[in-house]
Amino acid sequence: MQKKKLLSLPIQQDIDVPAMQHIEEIVKEMSYGSYKYNLKNYCYKAFVYKSTDESVLIVDVFKPSPHAEFQFRLFQTDKKWFTVYPDGKTSESSLDQGPWSSSAYGQRIKYHPFNEDDDKTISDFIYKNSYIRFEGNGIEQIESWQKQIRNQRLKDKYKRIKDSISQSMLEIRTVPKAFNEWIVNSAMKQYRYLFYEATKKKQTTAHCSHCGQTVVVETPHKGDVTSCPNCKSKCECKPLRAYLNTHGFEVHERVSYIQPMKNGKFCFRLFNIYWRWNGMDCNFRAIPSKNECETMRAILGFDNNGKIEVIESFERDFEYKGGDWRKNHYCYAKDLMYSKIFPGTLNKIFKSQPGFKKYHFDFNKVARFCGNMKIDDFWYCANNIEFLMNLVNSKLYNLAHDIVTCGSRNTFKNSDIFDIYKGSLRKGCGITKDELPLLQKVNPNINELRLLRAYQGSGKPFDLSSVRGGIEFYRYLRKDSVYKVLLKILKYSSWNSFLKFYKSQKLPKSHNGYSWNDPRPNFIRDYIDYLKNAELLEYKMNDPHILFPKNFKEAHDITYKIVNDKEFKDAELPQIARQFERYNRLYGFSDDEFLIKSPLRHNELKQEGQILGHCVATYAQRVALGKTIILFIRKKDEADKPYFTLNLDPESLNIIQCRGYGNCSYPQEVKRFMDKWYKEKIEPIKRDKENKKCLKTTAA
Repeated sequence: MQKKKLLSLPIQQDIDVPAMQHIEEIVKEMSYGSYKYNLKNYCYKAFVYKSTDESVLIVDVFKPSPHAEFQFRLFQTDKKWFTVYPDGKTSESSLDQGPWSSSAYGQRIKYHPFNEDDDKTISDFIYKNSYIRFEGNGIEQIESWQKQIRNQRLKDKYKRIKDSISQSMLEIRTVPKAFNEWIVNSAMKQYRYLFYEATKKKQTTAHCSHCGQTVVVETPHKGDVTSCPNCKSKCECKPLRAYLNTHGFEVHERVSYIQPMKNGKFCFRLFNIYWRWNGMDCNFRAIPSKNECETMRAILGFDNNGKIEVIESFERDFEYKGGDWRKNHYCYAKDLMYSKIFPGTLNKIFKSQPGFKKYHFDFNKVARFCGNMKIDDFWYCANNIEFLMNLVNSKLYNLAHDIVTCGSRNTFKNSDIFDIYKGSLRKGCGITKDELPLLQKVNPNINELRLLRAYQGSGKPFDLSSVRGGIEFYRYLRKDSVYKVLLKILKYSSWNSFLKFYKSQKLPKSHNGYSWNDPRPNFIRDYIDYLKNAELLEYKMNDPHILFPKNFKEAHDITYKIVNDKEFKDAELPQIARQFERYNRLYGFSDDEFLIKSPLRHNELKQEGQILGHCVATYAQRVALGKTIILFIRKKDEADKPYFTLNLDPESLNIIQCRGYGNCSYPQEVKRFMDKWYKEKIEPIKRDKENKKCLKTTAA
């Protein structure tokens, strides 16, 4: 369509426009009453403009006489159209979607031809180009035609998209039979149940959800794990009557299949597996209904640095007009979901990659035993964690799983117990041959291994029952607060003593699992508060009567009331004064312009916060307990005037923050002084810590 040439055509302003009332007031009767609306009338004239290339239908729209004003002109060909207005602006919106629509909701517009020839001109032009007769007057026929053209455009667009996606997925084949067998026998193995008839007899009948047979077993209890006499699979026991009185339940797992492709590429295919037991609808048959849905496909490859990258990604969308798969343009390898990975194809894909030299590494074995993981983390750890394969071969699966799922992000965070550049368990994890049988029985994760290391570092004689009891207690509740309590108890007593104290509380289980009112984690949180308050009050923590009070609630309430009393808050904390000499020896420093020193008294923290206008005074209790370190930066010629406040982590010796007046950040001259201080005072302390840790590992 020659737009410039068409816009240059003149518009006849002096033509004889039919006369009629421009705006009519219409009263419409309804069953519940009547309402009024205004109907706007317009007139249109149509003609066909023929050029050397194409024929163009031109429709001019006017207000009726006596105010015969030009409204717009429409140019229409067999595939395209545009509208021009009196101010010269143009638009490519169709008539039924723009402000001049005669049928859009809320619009009251009616079009009238100059004469019958105008409607005939429009009808003949449409039929000549589309071979379709539309109903209505000329404008209504144009609206219907434009709508049909738009729909055809969308169909062509979605066809191109579908063809493109189909071409990208040309190499993707159906999953093999072994994958479906692996889902049943491995990925969903923990979801097998024996629905038993509750009875007081020694034996009862039960329905196995794996083989579907009715078997005879010794009367179990709810939650017991027993073997089915028919298929020999381990099943969790559930009472049949309680199950039939419900609407059933559903379990869900994510699994993935890694399919090799040409040119070093491979396809990550994510499946959602749903198994549902329907309760009363099962008619005493306990076999679940199974549903498998593939939700994602990502074509992956390796970049120049040997890292996994996403080449193309698709997500399942059944309502998408371009097919069942829609392109996902913002997917990266780190965004791929955690899932259980089918172990049959991994060695074939990863061991053939250029530059990979760990031929002893068995990707299939790690995926088989280590549970949910991300493929990106898996590849990173296979290349960088030297002792990972030894962990799996030693059957320390929980520890290997934790390293794979968090190793790529927290390697340095876990460096206090791991050396990722060593291949043996002794050098890489500090696990000796004597410890290995115990760890194989416990199968610890990272936090449980940290608890074991903390126990060994406490200087207490090794007690197997105490170690196992502490680890099993942490595994029982799975709370960070439990981890903190167990570490704190090692300073003053043993885990066995704490477990006896915990059992003496006789805490009931919550009926709704770990809900907000579960008394078990609530007790642990209260006990942490009690220990913190008792340390602030400088109680003798080695005294069992103080560490494990008979009336815990009363002891907790008393210490809480004392610590939160206004007089205590305003009083001095003697622990800060005792820290002064040691902190000044370790961290004190000065040059020609600035100096760093430790606070001598509790009130110095309050004065620092008041003068500089920040919240350092609220850190007083944490400073007294040694959980954080506060240091003062002063100008050398104004040593008593607050300037900047430094917050140091006591474990890692990293700078947490440094704030001045109104929490402002430090200038360049203060930064240069801090860099000099850190290099001369802090880095030697950190090196000494590392050397001591290495000596301990070597000794182990």
